[in-house]
Amino acid sequence: MSWLIIKYLVTAAIEVAALELAKRSDILGAFIVALPLVTIIAMI
Repeated sequence: MSWLIIKYLVTAAIEVAALELAKRSDILGAFIVALPLVTIIAMI
């Protein structure tokens, strides 16, 4: 159960970071979202 909560928190943190970066630079926001890390976490 704790693994699921940690997975959701990490995914949410990455998404919030991407949104904040996208406010400043569209390219950086897109780069963070396009990282395989987000996809791997979502698939686990």
